[in-house]
Amino acid sequence: MSGFLKRKKRKTGIALGSGAAKGLSHVGVLRVFQENGVEFDYVCGTSIGALIGAVYCSSFPMREFEELLVSLDKKQIISLFMPTPSRLGLISGYNIEKFLFYFLGNKTFGDLDIPLAVVAADIFSGEEVVLSRGNLIKAVRASISIPGVFIPVTIDERRLVDGSIINPIPVSVLKSIDRDILSIGVKVNSKVKNFDRKIIINRKRGSGSSASPSEVKNKIDNFLSSIKEENSAGEQAEKDNINIFDVVLNSIYIMENNIADMRLRQDKPDCVICPDVSDVPPMGYFRMKDIIERGKDAATEALPEIKSMIGS
Repeated sequence: MSGFLKRKKRKTGIALGSGAAKGLSHVGVLRVFQENGVEFDYVCGTSIGALIGAVYCSSFPMREFEELLVSLDKKQIISLFMPTPSRLGLISGYNIEKFLFYFLGNKTFGDLDIPLAVVAADIFSGEEVVLSRGNLIKAVRASISIPGVFIPVTIDERRLVDGSIINPIPVSVLKSIDRDILSIGVKVNSKVKNFDRKIIINRKRGSGSSASPSEVKNKIDNFLSSIKEENSAGEQAEKDNINIFDVVLNSIYIMENNIADMRLRQDKPDCVICPDVSDVPPMGYFRMKDIIERGKDAATEALPEIKSMIGS
C-alpha cells in the first residue's frame, strides 16, 4: 500500500428548474454538456425541468430533440395546450402526454439510463412529493400541472400539481440521494415580463365617515369614470398581448423566484447556471430556437468550470 488512498470521485447531479417556456433553455444546456462529454449520475427536475430531464435520461440525443422542437409549427404548438376546461383546470394535458409518448413510450423510471427524480406538490397537504418510480409520463404530467391551468394528476391517491410552488430548483433532492454529490442547479431567470404600459388601477379608500350628498355624487361620478378606465385597461391589455396565462404564470413566477432564491441559499449547490431568458414570456413557445440557444450560451460559459469541478 502506497500510504496514500485514492480519493473517491464524487457523483455528479444536475437539478433542472421550472419556468414554462423559459425552461426550454434546459435543452441547450444539456446539449452542450452531452456533446462535450459531461455526464451526470443523477438528474432531478421540476415542471419543464422534469419533462426535459425525462427525455435526457432516456438517452435521447439532445440535438435530435432540439431539431424536433424547432420544427414544430404554430398549429402544432397550440394543439399541445388546447383548452379542455373542467372544474379542476383549463387544460387536460392529454396532448402533451401524446407528445411525450413519442420520446418515452411506456417507460418507467426503472427503464431510464440515468436515475431521475421529479418534483410535484400535493395540492391538499402542501407537501413536496418526489417521484422516482412508476410510469414516467404520468409523473412528468404531475410535475408540469400548473395550478388552475392544468388538471391535477392523481398518483397513489394524492392529487398532484406543479412542484415549482414548493421546490423550483430541486438541488435538495440531489443532496438527499447523496450528501456529498457535486450538484449543479439550472435556474431559469424568472424576471416578470416588463409590459410597456401600466394597466393597474389604484383606488383610494374612504375614511368610513358619512358622506354629504355632493360627496356621494362625486363618488358615483368617479365610479362611472373608473368603469370607463377599466374598459380602456382591458383594451390596452389586448394591445400589449397580455392574456390569462401571462397573468397566472407571471403571478406564479413572482412567488417561484423568491422561493428559488431562498432554496438556493439554503441548499448551496456547487454551481448555478442561469440562462438569460428574462424577456421570454411564460407562453413564449413560438421562440423555441432562440430560447434553446440561450441555454447553450449559458452552458458554454460554465463549461470550463464544470469540467474542472468534475475532473474531466
